[in-house]
Amino acid sequence: MMSSFFNLGLRGGGLVGKFLLIFFLARVLRPEELGVYGLITATVGYALFFLGLDFYTYAGRSMLHAEQKTWPSMLRDQGVLFACSYVVVILLLGLLFMAGLLPVEYALVFYVLLTVEHFSQELVRLLVIIGKPLSAGVLMFFRMGAWCYVLVAAYLGGLTAIELNTVLWSWVLADAVALAGSIWLLRKLPWSELSPRIDWGWIRQGLRVSVFFLVGTFALRAVFTLDRYLVEEFVGREMLGVYTLYFGICNSLISFVDAAVFSFRYPRLVSLYKTGERQAFESARRAFRQQTLIAVAALALSAALLVVPVLKWIGKPLYLQHLPVFYLLLATSALFVIGHIPHYALYAMGRDRSIVGTHLGGFVVFVGLGLLLGPGHGLAGVVIAMLAAVVFIGALKQWCFASLYKLGIAAGA
Repeated sequence: MMSSFFNLGLRGGGLVGKFLLIFFLARVLRPEELGVYGLITATVGYALFFLGLDFYTYAGRSMLHAEQKTWPSMLRDQGVLFACSYVVVILLLGLLFMAGLLPVEYALVFYVLLTVEHFSQELVRLLVIIGKPLSAGVLMFFRMGAWCYVLVAAYLGGLTAIELNTVLWSWVLADAVALAGSIWLLRKLPWSELSPRIDWGWIRQGLRVSVFFLVGTFALRAVFTLDRYLVEEFVGREMLGVYTLYFGICNSLISFVDAAVFSFRYPRLVSLYKTGERQAFESARRAFRQQTLIAVAALALSAALLVVPVLKWIGKPLYLQHLPVFYLLLATSALFVIGHIPHYALYAMGRDRSIVGTHLGGFVVFVGLGLLLGPGHGLAGVVIAMLAAVVFIGALKQWCFASLYKLGIAAGA
């Protein structure tokens, strides 16, 4: 129990660090630079899915059901898959720089950051799988937030100036520390048992297992990546900086509810449904819904009340001039979190097709409305398109769950 609270504290500390960093950057960087930061972080986050292909879920399950002496070979084979994905993804990302969508002066730090972020993420996940959750939690804290506190303290102490390159290379350094720590902790695996043959069949099987759900994940994450590019295209990089700040505030609502509610509650939903305890499942689902709604209401109200004082502290009138868009984006984030109530119920019931279908539909809604509203309504048009997509996804998931409930599938009738 203590280790769980310790890990929660580390995760919370990391989230707070990232949350505070966005305010600090808004204060010291020009809006255009903050906009580039938003583009880079969103693109790195999205590219990670293409690099890793969520293969860790299949690989982790395989490792837990296999002898420890086979683990090095599994890790090597996973690395072979990643090498293939890197060739494709890095070439595709190069098109963003060639097209001028990402500034070419940040190409080096972008690729280095993407690489260390990916491998540190994969190895920290691996530490959890092999039974080192506390070590994983500490290293995750380095990756997520510790470097943010250090960077701000160094600036306030007069030790460094803050430029976008400084921020990005600090992030790289934090990932490198986490990566080195993970490698050190994995040194005692039975590497002498490494098989000389690559198990291509195991790799293909893992891809077959993960590829279906990945389609839905890619579609949903695309909404929260293309939004930056649409804002830049329709209203410019300065307004992208405004959007990056607003999104950073609103996204914290999603992150905090995920850490405080989802990560603890959804495994129980899955377990209860799989064991056929339908009454207990229904009770747990209602508790999950109640806790989610309370958390969303509290965090959204806090954000709405504090945003004006915080933006005044930042001291740049531009960030105060578009407050209606902030409140619209806050409503979008709140509804997105609420949409996780039917999402996790469907997930527990194994209704992956329903989930993937809603994500694909939401992506189509966002792209269609974004291209329609963005040119005429700018920042507000992109946010309205995102709001419509989130409402569509959440409503469709709720309809799918309600339909199953009426048929007696959810309640086990």
